[in-house]
Amino acid sequence: MKKRILFGFIFSLMIIASVSAISADIKDSYERQETMLVKISGDIREPITFDDIELKRGHIDVPFEYDIKRIGSAYYLWGLASSDANNYTLWIKDVATSVSGVTKKVDFSYNFTVSDVLTDYYIEPAVILSNEDFEIIAYNNLDVTKEITVDFPESREINLQPGENSIAFSISVISGLQEINFSVGKYSVKAEIIGSGEEENVTNEEEINFSETKIIFSPQKIMREVFSGEEESYPIKIINDGKDIESISFEYNKNVFSISPELPKGLKSGEEFTFNLSMKTSKDLSEELVLTADDSIFTLPVEATISELTVPEKNNTGNNLFYCDELAGRICEREEVCSGETMVGLDGLCCQGSCETMSSGSSISWIGYLVSAIALLVIIFIYYKYKKVKPEKNQLKKRISEAEKRLP
Repeated sequence: MKKRILFGFIFSLMIIASVSAISADIKDSYERQETMLVKISGDIREPITFDDIELKRGHIDVPFEYDIKRIGSAYYLWGLASSDANNYTLWIKDVATSVSGVTKKVDFSYNFTVSDVLTDYYIEPAVILSNEDFEIIAYNNLDVTKEITVDFPESREINLQPGENSIAFSISVISGLQEINFSVGKYSVKAEIIGSGEEENVTNEEEINFSETKIIFSPQKIMREVFSGEEESYPIKIINDGKDIESISFEYNKNVFSISPELPKGLKSGEEFTFNLSMKTSKDLSEELVLTADDSIFTLPVEATISELTVPEKNNTGNNLFYCDELAGRICEREEVCSGETMVGLDGLCCQGSCETMSSGSSISWIGYLVSAIALLVIIFIYYKYKKVKPEKNQLKKRISEAEKRLP
């Protein structure tokens, strides 16, 4: 019995040690309906998906309005605390992490309390991935107007009327890919924005010409777990989305990176060039590849964390080697459809356009068509069955009539 207790204690310590490699900045207590924003980071070796999240009260699953997105190397979960005061447990199922140097899947849990106090207002969502202007919905639980301050894209006062309020946000001031944190009243919002905005105070002709040189990287960043001493190679595309470029060059850490083939001397407007970026390092790094195009400078962020695990087999599936956020796209929710092209990323089907909610009318139309088709098949079946039976009855009648004629 003592040996079993000792073994169980050691096993528990192993699980705790593995989970300690994962951190979540969840609070101990929330008000009823308060918006939760939880950063999940650490040694996460496979994507955390929507279906991996559960909220329980004891052993009972409870409804939970939430979403989870990967921004940079961390995951951000937003959700609404329950409207019922009680003790709850947030579960993150099947987290792939290192246990004694081996990748295993463990469950991560964190307890918190929902108090009796109803929050005065809440927002949704609190995590934004967008390449276009967006909205955040704020719900005022009070019977009077509530004034809050929003600090993106500039500081402004918002009066929340009782009930639902829509707050519009413009990304015109954002250029390129940026991770930002901003406030909507008492709440913090995490966002990854891809913008194409220009500086509003550009006035002279020289600066205007300068802004016409535009290079786009695909992917727009690289954030990877690599294996110590192993050389990893990634295909990178540069796209000239501006005027013709006469000279182009790269500056980078040659002790870590190598590029092949060499860049062309120039790049015409609309032209693309693909090269392989090879990376070999024995320590974590955060670097930038600096591309000089004529007088303009563009950067490609590269971050790598080192893993000591056995090198896995190479990906021969033909799928993309990058995560969706590296490709400047997003993964649509189950109720959404992609309005543009899609690519297969490491974390799922990546939409290069915008995700749009499917209309209920289209679903109803398809259901109507299906019911009509089934009804038509039933009618055809009955018709042919009747046609087949009818001649048999006539033939029987004919035979009886002939038999009666032959009788004396």
